[in-house]
Amino acid sequence: MARFDVYYGASGKGYLLDCQTEILKDFDTRIVVPLLPHSGMTAVTRLHPTFEIKGQQYILSTQLIFAIPRNRLSKPIANLSKHSFEIIDALDMLISGY
Repeated sequence: MARFDVYYGASGKGYLLDCQTEILKDFDTRIVVPLLPHSGMTAVTRLHPTFEIKGQQYILSTQLIFAIPRNRLSKPIANLSKHSFEIIDALDMLISGY
């Protein structure tokens, strides 16, 4: 498991983005943020960056952040580390307001 790996979500309607630092890789849980289909959803620019996964646009639904047991995450289907600035910026916006 690596930071910014993308996994299938349980609902089948989106994905989960692993946002947990590698320093805490031995924990039994991972911090994830849902990536939901961009279907006319209203997005707050910094809070909800959009990413393309398998040819479709998905919004990082940062306000829905949660912890999940690591054994519930299957094999990663993508990695968004090249977008680390936008992802960390969204998390900062949620937690710090700037």
